[in-house]
Amino acid sequence: MKIKTIGLTLLLCLSCILAAGCANGGNKQPTKPAAPNQPVAKQETKTVPQEMEKKIYVLPADGSQTLTVKKIKLKAPQGQEALVALKAVVDSNAKYFPKGTKVLGLNVKDGLATVNMSKEFLDKGQGEYARTMSLYAIVNTLTEFPTIKKVLFQADGKKIEVVGQMDLVDPLTRNQTYLPKTK
Repeated sequence: MKIKTIGLTLLLCLSCILAAGCANGGNKQPTKPAAPNQPVAKQETKTVPQEMEKKIYVLPADGSQTLTVKKIKLKAPQGQEALVALKAVVDSNAKYFPKGTKVLGLNVKDGLATVNMSKEFLDKGQGEYARTMSLYAIVNTLTEFPTIKKVLFQADGKKIEVVGQMDLVDPLTRNQTYLPKTK
C-alpha cells in the first residue's frame, strides 16, 4: 500500500512537471516578469507628410468678382491635405478675414466638410465683398478635393447661421461664378 501511495505521488509530481513545461511552450527556462516601472516600447505608425501641388483660391488684388488661382506646394500627412489647404487659403487671404481669425479644425464626412473657425471669424471684417469672396475662396478650394461637395461653417464648434449678409444655415457648394473662366 505504501508503494502504491509513493508511486501515485511520484506520478502526480511528474504530471505537474510535464504540464508546467508544456504550459511554458516547451521552454525549459522560466520567463521573467516585466519590471514594473520600465517603459513599454510603443510601436508608432507615423505618416510621412506628402508633398503635392494644389491650387487654392485667393481674392483678386483688383477687386473683381473672380477669384485668383494660386498654385502652392502642400506638405501634409495623408488624410490632412484638405486641412492644410484650408489653412493656406486663410493665410493667403488673411487681410480679408477679421483680425485673429484662425482655423480650429476640419471634419469631412459623406461629402460634407465642416470648417471650424475661431470666434473672431464672426467679427465684422472688411465688408460684404471681402466676406463673400473669402468664404467662396474656402469653399471653392475645398471642393477641389474629390471627397468634398459641400462646406458648412462653424465658429468655436457652433453652427453659424449668418455672417454679415451671408446665409450660412445650409452648406455652401462650389460657385463657378467666382472662378476664372477656362478656355
